[in-house]
Amino acid sequence: MTKKNFVIVVMTTVLLAHTAADIFGLGACPPLKVHPGFDIKMFLGRWYVVQSHATSGACLRREVSRSPDGRFYLIQSGSTIGGLPLVGERSGELVIPQSEPAKMTVKRPLNIMRPNLDYWVLATDYKNVAITWTCRDFLLGHLHGLEILSREPSLLLFTTS
Repeated sequence: MTKKNFVIVVMTTVLLAHTAADIFGLGACPPLKVHPGFDIKMFLGRWYVVQSHATSGACLRREVSRSPDGRFYLIQSGSTIGGLPLVGERSGELVIPQSEPAKMTVKRPLNIMRPNLDYWVLATDYKNVAITWTCRDFLLGHLHGLEILSREPSLLLFTTS
């Protein structure tokens, strides 16, 4: 196998593994209830993906930031199952609707096939945990994903005595 063919096989495997992280459903993306009164400014910072219904990488992180011009961005980092750096499938500029700010869209201009991805915050306490939902139309249905995020690399269970 030539070096070029090897690279193509590896990249195809990585992309298929990442696409497999989402679950296919028939029809359009379903309407879900999102976090009421969501405040993007309180959501800024680093989040770790501590649970996903179908994880496609290791040490996944989400960084929500604000640029000096006032735009908001979501940057994904981590590595694939094979240890390669993760290409930012969920990285891009966040479009935040004023009517329901928790129903954001990630604009990904480099992704010609799917330039927009719904990125909704279903619940958060801003300081510890968040539950996010992604969805995008795909062929005759949609691909969706659910993640539990934490401000720390792992969630600790607290008990009261």
